Amino acid sequence: SGGSGNTAIGNNAGGAHRAGSYNVFVGDKAGGAHTSGSNNTYVGRCAGYCYGSCDRANSRRPTGNVAVGSNALFGDNGSYSKFLNVGCCNVAIGHGAGNGVSVASYNVYVGPHAGSGNTGGDYNVGLGANALQGLCDDTNACFNIGIGRMAGYCLRSGCCNILLGTCAGRCMQSGDNNIAMGMYAACCLTTGSGNIFFGCKTG
Repeated sequence: SGGSGNTAIGNNAGGAHRAGSYNVFVGDKAGGAHTSGSNNTYVGRCAGYCYGSCDRANSRRPTGNVAVGSNALFGDNGSYSKFLNVGCCNVAIGHGAGNGVSVASYNVYVGPHAGSGNTGGDYNVGLGANALQGLCDDTNACFNIGIGRMAGYCLRSGCCNILLGTCAGRCMQSGDNNIAMGMYAACCLTTGSGNIFFGCKTG
């Protein structure tokens, strides 16, 4: 493999690596399809598996990603994967956290499946199981904060939303500049902007 200062521990960890330096691959198939990129850390079975598998000439390369947990920041392994998996500076901690993130950057997802369906949105923070999960392959929600189990669970294209509490904004698919604080706050809201909900089951 090319580059310098790389560490690989585990069956097929970093097995496809060809270029890039200071990467850490720990676990069965961690970064297994990774061919290029630098300063990435993938710990756990199939963590960051597809990241850096892009083979387009002169394409950007994933840099500064951290994935801890099985299938965390797994990436896209479909027919267009050679154009994807180039996100940078993402942090995904937990089983399946950030699983489907492929071109998005500067996200923080902590908890099982947190942010797992947000493929292209940037600058999101999802803390809690299934927080800001997104439920499709074309999700590009950005600048959102979802804290609590299933907070912002269905969010696809909304931006600048703050969703705090278990299932806060759970059904929201689009909309900007909403604030929901409390268990099930704005739980039934599917779209809309500029709303404020405070308290359990409001909205």
